[in-house]
Amino acid sequence: MSERPHVSSYASITEAVIGFAHLLRQEGWTVGVQETQDALVAASNGTLDKPDTFKYALKAIFCINKEESERFEPFFERFWGKRKGAVKSRMT
Repeated sequence: MSERPHVSSYASITEAVIGFAHLLRQEGWTVGVQETQDALVAASNGTLDKPDTFKYALKAIFCINKEESERFEPFFERFWGKRKGAVKSRMT
């Protein structure tokens, strides 16, 4: 089993947001271009400095039903959570 992607494996926050959208799509979420663009806007609006705000913004964007909402946080934490070597980056 391959390791799940993590924010630290991307060169920019833009790439990481797109990678997270791709991960959710692979896991069965209905994530399209609009949701990905909305997530990029959320990331660029200062929510990255407020982890809970960023998490709930992405949850509101990506989750369309109760099941997705209940499954979201573990995916978010694994992807965006702290990991040795994690880096902070600006939007590019």
